[in-house]
Amino acid sequence: MKRITALAVAAAAALTSACVIIDADEVRYSDDLPPGRPASCDAAAYQALVGKADFQIDRARLPQTYRIVCHDCQVTMDYNANRLNIQLDPQNRVSAVTCG
Repeated sequence: MKRITALAVAAAAALTSACVIIDADEVRYSDDLPPGRPASCDAAAYQALVGKADFQIDRARLPQTYRIVCHDCQVTMDYNANRLNIQLDPQNRVSAVTCG
């Protein structure tokens, strides 16, 4: 019985030691960029893709960080100012080009 109690206390201590109070003003997000670098994927430069079919997109000319989102596909909701999002409509044509 003492052994079970000791294990329970140890487990509770381990679980509560992982709890940390975080001040929202001190949070630094991993998407932050070093000073002097623009926080944008330059979506304006890729607006010519709107209306083109998925297979017409030259992926070699896209920035390093991009994603192509089909009309009914699920995507993560994380925001990355440097990621180019190419959104497709139900006919697999580009409907929008945005950052995020």
